[in-house]
Amino acid sequence: MLSEAELQLVAQSIDEKVVQDDLVLADSRLDAYLQRVVARLLAASGERVDRVRVRVIRNPVLGASALANGVLHVHTGILARLGNEAQLATLLGHELEHFLGRHAVREMHLRSNPTMAASAVAGDEGSERRDVDAAIRRFERQLEREADEAGLRRMAAAGYEPSEAPRFFEMLLADEIEAGITRDHQRGNHPAAHERLTRCQLQAAELCSANAQRRTIVGQEEYEQAIADMLLENARMDLDLGRIDLAQAAIERHLRTRPQSRRGHQMAEILAEARAAKAAAKLRAGLGG
Repeated sequence: MLSEAELQLVAQSIDEKVVQDDLVLADSRLDAYLQRVVARLLAASGERVDRVRVRVIRNPVLGASALANGVLHVHTGILARLGNEAQLATLLGHELEHFLGRHAVREMHLRSNPTMAASAVAGDEGSERRDVDAAIRRFERQLEREADEAGLRRMAAAGYEPSEAPRFFEMLLADEIEAGITRDHQRGNHPAAHERLTRCQLQAAELCSANAQRRTIVGQEEYEQAIADMLLENARMDLDLGRIDLAQAAIERHLRTRPQSRRGHQMAEILAEARAAKAAAKLRAGLGG
C-alpha cells in the first residue's frame, strides 16, 4: 500500500502529465478568479488559503476532480454549464471536501483491506456484502454524499446563496437523462443524480431558512466575465464532437458578455457553417433512403 506521502507524489505526477500534455487552459483571468473563490471557501472554515490550486482542463465533458496534493482539476465543459459563482462554489466546495477529508487516503486504506471493505458500509446485505468491489463502490458513493453535504455547508458558510446549489445537481441530472442513464442507475462510484438533487434540495432549504436574514452571494455577472473567453474554447471542442447545440449556447453566452468580440463572431460563422453542413448531410441521407 502506498503511504500518504507516496500518494501525494502520484497526484503530483498526474498533474504534471496534464500540464505536459497541454491540457491546461491558459487563461490567467479565469485562474485568478477561481483561486479567489477557493480562497473564500477555505477561509470560511479557517483553512489556509494557499493549500489548494485550481487548474482548468480543456475538456468539454462535465467533470472535476481533487488530487491528493491539493490540486483541483475542473473541466471547461462543466464551467460552461454553470450559471453563476454560487453554483461554482457548490462544485468547488464538493471537490475541496474530497481533498480536506482525505478521501483518496481513506479509499486507498479500504482497498488494501478486503475484510474491512466487505463490512465498510452499514446495512450492507446479500451478495453485495460478499462482493468486495461492490462494497468499495458503495463506500466511494458514501464519500461522494459526504462531499456533497459538507461542500454545501462550506459554500453557505462562505456567504453563497444555498438555493443555487440544487441547480448544479439539476444540470448533472439533465446530463444523465441526455446520456440515457436510467433513474435507478448508479453512475460508477457516484450516487445517481436524482438522489443527489433530492438530498441537496432538502439541505439547501434548511440552510436558506437558517440564513434567512443574511445577505448572500450569487455572483452571476462576475462569473460571466470570468468564463467569457473559456466559453469559446469549449465551444470549439463541442463543435469538433458535433455537439452543435452546446456550442451555440456557449457562443451566444460569450457574445452576450462581449458583444464586440471578433473571435466570438468568427466562431458564430463557423457554427452556422457546421449547422448548414449537418442539415445538408441529413437531407442527402433522407434522399438516399
